Amino acid sequence: MSFRARAFYASAAVLMLSSCGAEGAAAAAVSTAATVTLPPASAAGAVSSLDDRETEEGSPAAGTKSEVKPAGVCPEYYNVVPEKLFYDTAPIVQAYKTGSRTGLDKMQDEILNKAAEILDWIITDDMTDYEKELAVHDYIVQNCTYDEGSRAVIPKPAENSDNPYGALVNGIAICTGYATSFRLLTEMLGIPCEYVYYFEPDKTDHAWNVVTIDGAKYYVDVTWDDPIPDKGRRLTHHEYFNVSRRDLARDHTLPTTAPDTPVLKDTYASHTLSAQPADEEALRALIAEAVADGNDGRNSICFIPADGSLWSMGFSQDGDSYKISDKTLKQSVARVLGRDGCYFTEAVYADTDKGIALFMMFKKEFSENKAEESSAEDYGYDNGYDYY
Repeated sequence: MSFRARAFYASAAVLMLSSCGAEGAAAAAVSTAATVTLPPASAAGAVSSLDDRETEEGSPAAGTKSEVKPAGVCPEYYNVVPEKLFYDTAPIVQAYKTGSRTGLDKMQDEILNKAAEILDWIITDDMTDYEKELAVHDYIVQNCTYDEGSRAVIPKPAENSDNPYGALVNGIAICTGYATSFRLLTEMLGIPCEYVYYFEPDKTDHAWNVVTIDGAKYYVDVTWDDPIPDKGRRLTHHEYFNVSRRDLARDHTLPTTAPDTPVLKDTYASHTLSAQPADEEALRALIAEAVADGNDGRNSICFIPADGSLWSMGFSQDGDSYKISDKTLKQSVARVLGRDGCYFTEAVYADTDKGIALFMMFKKEFSENKAEESSAEDYGYDNGYDYY
């Protein structure tokens, strides 16, 4: 299990109180192994034309303040129906596509304004759907902070942190805020996107997305690509962007109904796959290219190790990740990374359309505190980052 997964489950008891809203006793009493029938639709709540949306009886329009829970959406893939349904982004998507804001309340209108502004800023006409999706992922990761108040012993979540208003307007969210914001922006772009939700009694619950690019499904967990604490000028993480079901299952428990991912051409690893570095200078060039441009840089390189090479022989398995065990390779990687102010964290195997690749991750410190930077020489050090 990777260090992000260990941190995730170590905080599970606290997260159960605050994360995605399935903390009620009624939900806890349902077996996680069973697939639960969706709650019946009510005439009081509109059913979206974009996909099968279910609403709670007597619910007002999504986003309105009321003692009655707002209309919401049940995830497409789940093992237990959430006690609190996800924020319904469909009316906002529909308003963006039709140009008519009729029926939107004030909160929905503000979300639409912000979302349209974001897309105007990050999207260009010549982008492919994959590039648009990547731009949406990176915007949310770089401009939203995880709501740490929701993780307190006595949770004090920020207002609207479970929906796109919190993530996009206020810049603070929990996993449902990340997932609903990602769905909102991708569907505004015409990219199909769905919710995945998993609940385990006495542990935690979590939500993420399944996106469809060129007819193929991929998993995306924007929340787990946004480390805690959210330090400025850090590299952008993509370990959980467009991954296969097998890769995500390393540290996520998936509902049995969650889709398989037989097509791999648009995994992040496929798009960043490089030839195996032949020597230190080639490795340094790969890393330098990856970390370029500050916050636009990425924290990984990906290549397929040649059979019998030092690369394939120099890593040893540590749970679900891989550490450098070969001393010569370890020193070589440390020297190369050190030139760019980086340090190695871990490596995992990743599915690509060319085969299973080594996805090598590192971090870069931009702190003015030189003592803090030097401590990164221990490249097993996680520097306080957590993932939830």
